[in-house]
Amino acid sequence: MDLLRVVAMLMVVILHVLFHGGVVNATPRTSVRGMLLWLFWAENYCAVDLFVLASGWLLATKRFRPARILTLCIQVYFTSIAIRIVAGLCCSVPLRWNSFLSDYWFWNSYLILVLLSPIVNAGLQALLTQWSRGRLWTLLAVLTFLMSGLPIRGIDNGYGPLWLLIPYAVGAAIRMTSTGELSSRARKTLPWMALSLPVAGVAVRFLCWKAGLETPFFLHPYRYHSPLVLATGVCWLLFFSNLHIQSIPGILRLAAATSFGVYLIHDNPIIRGTIVQNRFAGLGDKPLPVLFAGLIVSTIGIYAACMVLDGIRLRLFRWLRISDRCQSVAGRFQSR
Repeated sequence: MDLLRVVAMLMVVILHVLFHGGVVNATPRTSVRGMLLWLFWAENYCAVDLFVLASGWLLATKRFRPARILTLCIQVYFTSIAIRIVAGLCCSVPLRWNSFLSDYWFWNSYLILVLLSPIVNAGLQALLTQWSRGRLWTLLAVLTFLMSGLPIRGIDNGYGPLWLLIPYAVGAAIRMTSTGELSSRARKTLPWMALSLPVAGVAVRFLCWKAGLETPFFLHPYRYHSPLVLATGVCWLLFFSNLHIQSIPGILRLAAATSFGVYLIHDNPIIRGTIVQNRFAGLGDKPLPVLFAGLIVSTIGIYAACMVLDGIRLRLFRWLRISDRCQSVAGRFQSR
């Protein structure tokens, strides 16, 4: 799953380069270039759902580890504070300490999700002992459509923790109900399905726009809580979970280990506002080969730079034995 973590975070970086970087806003939507960009955006829009799906798949069979949550909290706030200090010293950016706890919407929702994960896992296990797999998947499908289509508080257009519980539960259920590896034919079909679903969503959205109609919520390609976007993420999860690489290069292991740090660094409000914001808008006027080459190079460059920085943080944490200390603290609380 290391490769899946890297791919999911690369998708996140692409989304931010396209949107925060100003590329999509600098390109007319009705032009061929604009439509291809919006299609490329849709292909990567499952990034957040995919990351949470992978979390559900990974945590479904693991014991709840409070020390891991504590380590993640320290990583998040260390990164946020470090960026503020460096920006204040080097760029004269005002240090607004009262807001660093709210720097990351995803982290705030993801933290609640991880804290609730033991309850979700236990609930799924209990249902599987009494229900058939078909009934469980029917329940998850109904909940997905209800949370996607109804104005339920806590969904927040897919940004809230209530919605993230859905892809988490789906990812965990896939792991719990897995009966073995998929056939070779199925593994070859999944990438095509994952690429085709956003195309269908964009086509429906375009036709609805021409007809002056609202895009059906379940086919919307640009909402995290869209069933179509979730289905795209499920296809990628099934593909990568059945992809076996004999030998993983060290650079890929580092890229996977620092994937969350890549998010924390490049999407920090200070980094986003001073480095990423509208920085890539000039690509919108370039020929298509140059445009997409620029997007790919920019994405890989951002990922690589953040990977190096978080790699330094990772070595510092190992030297300080942060993980061991968090384990000790968590052990004391659990023993009481």
